[in-house]
Amino acid sequence: MAGLLREAMRLEQATSGRALGDLAQRRGLALTHTQINHILAGTYHSKPKRSTIDAIATLARVKPEVAYRAAGVPMAGKPFADELPPDVDLLKPHHRKAVIGVVRAFLSDVKAEESSDGAPTTQAGNAGATVTKIPTPPTMEDIESGRAAAHRTRRHRRDGEGGRQS
Repeated sequence: MAGLLREAMRLEQATSGRALGDLAQRRGLALTHTQINHILAGTYHSKPKRSTIDAIATLARVKPEVAYRAAGVPMAGKPFADELPPDVDLLKPHHRKAVIGVVRAFLSDVKAEESSDGAPTTQAGNAGATVTKIPTPPTMEDIESGRAAAHRTRRHRRDGEGGRQS
């Protein structure tokens, strides 16, 4: 995502993350200068919201698919409700409850797959905490070629400093 923000700064002639954030705010986009600066610095550790990814795509003037791929977040399809048959509203309450239960079960599976595929985790001793390996941001070249992947993780050098191994 940092590469997309750098491209947005170039396109918008913004000299800083604050300038780009102010521009985003004026355009009604869900992106602040704080988020931009954290992403550019590599210190943004949250899973970005879809509105944030959409804002980055708009500013960088790329298709949303490119920004979602860069963020390592699956892009949502068309609204599920739009695909339901026209008479779905005629279902009885117990039928609706069953359908909703099945959908929730599938969503639970999808979320479990995303968390195991996207960011490997390890238990931190007996503290009950989970340590997540933060994915490295893809380069513009990775994004444009479609090589940006959610499963890429930051590697650590033997001296303990973060970064890529050579």
